[in-house]
Amino acid sequence: PNAIFYPAYPNPFRNSTSIDLMVTRDSHVKIEVMNMYGQTIEVVANEELSIGSYKFNWNAAGHKTGVYMIRITAGDNTYTTKVVFQK
Repeated sequence: PNAIFYPAYPNPFRNSTSIDLMVTRDSHVKIEVMNMYGQTIEVVANEELSIGSYKFNWNAAGHKTGVYMIRITAGDNTYTTKVVFQK
């Protein structure tokens, strides 16, 4: 795999949640936050990353409370996880 993905933390969360991953091969990484309809509402990252550990934060300010999906794509690997935003 091009990356190892870790669950978003904290989850559920109040203001922001952390998205951690370890890139095992230089890869293009895209992190998208989607609503429950599968629509992308925010792109947290969309860049080339070298081998190493990375931490991204999604600040949900301005969004409604509820369930969101975070989709992380690194090379040909995709990981999707559910997060719950509570105000």
